[in-house]
Amino acid sequence: MITDYTHLIIIFGMNFLNKNNKKTFIVNNFILLFVLYSVPFFLLATPFNISAPLVSQQAPKLEAIIVEAYKALNIEVNIIRMPAKRALAESSKNTWVDAELARVADAEKYLPNFIKIPVPLMAMKVSAYSLNTYVDIGSWQSLQSFNVVTVRGLVGISSKLMQNNVGFYPTTTMKQAIKMLKTGRMDVMVIPDLRLSKENFVELFGEGPLNININVIGQIEIFHFIHERHSKLVPEFTLKLQQKINKNGIPPQIL
Repeated sequence: MITDYTHLIIIFGMNFLNKNNKKTFIVNNFILLFVLYSVPFFLLATPFNISAPLVSQQAPKLEAIIVEAYKALNIEVNIIRMPAKRALAESSKNTWVDAELARVADAEKYLPNFIKIPVPLMAMKVSAYSLNTYVDIGSWQSLQSFNVVTVRGLVGISSKLMQNNVGFYPTTTMKQAIKMLKTGRMDVMVIPDLRLSKENFVELFGEGPLNININVIGQIEIFHFIHERHSKLVPEFTLKLQQKINKNGIPPQIL
């Protein structure tokens, strides 16, 4: 595969040296046009930028599988993390973002210029967190009588809350949502399941004595999205991603 501009520079140099030879000049120009047309943009562009919500840091194994799938195609990626809503907004602008790391299927309506890779990355567990022992939550509907906070830009969770007539307050970051829960401003926080490791849990909630009730209330499949300008990449990447998942299994960590 051509992964840089070397071949194009060589052809340009040949043209310059043979500019007095009309036949050679025409042939070389034809080759140059053919290369520019036939080589997909993603092979020439560097880096390949993947937008990711901040919460993706809690799922390094999932991220690693996606990175490995790109490496199998000789593509080096640059993962750029930001608040979930901003990540979605940057992708929808149709500018520097080449792919979205992981989003629910509902995100398609916010990403009209992106192609959903038809390989589920995993079923994202969604949990309700509360510091009140009296709170009993077993379903989305049971949230209706509580003050609920979540993170802005988590499309799948926001959609589920609205579908079940649950009012909620969106924050920019997960730490802000946790602070509202700890200060008593909110009764329940609904976010992707975070029971990954003691280190990740302590990083977000602190080491103080907390009596946290955690209830899984559902799960949502998530997918990788690639910008349509890289449509030629989709079949090969889909195959490589499926191979990586078949080999390594679905990551036990939850995004």
